[in-house]
Formats: sequence, structure tokens, C-alpha cells
Amino acid sequence: KPVAMAGRPRRPDRLTQGTPPRSRPRTEHPDPDLRRVTRRLRALVAATVGGVSERRYEHGKGFGRAFAYHDSHAGAFCGIMPHANHIRLSFAKGTALIDPRGLLQGAGARVRHVALRAGEEIPEDGIRALLEQAARIPKS
Repeated sequence: KPVAMAGRPRRPDRLTQGTPPRSRPRTEHPDPDLRRVTRRLRALVAATVGGVSERRYEHGKGFGRAFAYHDSHAGAFCGIMPHANHIRLSFAKGTALIDPRGLLQGAGARVRHVALRAGEEIPEDGIRALLEQAARIPKS
């Protein structure tokens, strides 16, 4: 029931109104190890590419929030997407990146990603190099 505040009824939250508790969006991944991977990736993006904006949105897979990174020069250049058993660091123009360590996966026309699983070491040097390149590619 909406609660009256200052003489006006409060509208229920549109995102969760009438939605059973199980299907409401998660704000974090249910796996604590993958939450740590996500936090480390977010910190790595912030430390490597300063001055970018982070946008949060609900990922359709239901494993927590996804993050997209935007820059005035590069536009949307990368994102962090949670999946059931891994976290993906995606690059919008991944086919244009030089990847001597072979971290990038994918076969699409433009996008490539690095899949990071719980318990695996994060290849920070390789990811830093990819982030720096991605942020230098101008918007098209």
C-alpha cells in the first residue's frame, strides 16, 4: 500500500512493483569471489584510464549490475558484465586492439572480451594495455 507523505500518496517503485522477490534485479553477483573480480576490474579501469564516467545498469542475465565506461574522446569503450561463472571485460572496438598475450576472445564483427573466472589470477598488465589502447580509439 502506498504511504501518504506530505499529503500525497507515494508511488510504488516501478521497477519492483508487483515483481516477486526472486526476479528482482541483483545489485551484486551472488558469488563472493566473482564480486571481488568485479571490484578489482572496476578499480583497474579507474586507475588506468582516468577521467572516464562509469554507468551502472542491470544486466539481463540476473547476476548483478553491469558497468559501462565512457570517455569524451573514445565514447563507450569497455564494459564489465557479470555471468553465471565468470565476469566479462568487453571492449566495444576489440577487433582494433593489439593483443600480444592472447587475452581477447570472441568472433563478432567488432566486440571482444576477456573472461575472468573466480580463483584465476587477473592478468593486470595485459588488461591495462588493452584499456589504454581502447581509450585512445576515437568515437566513430
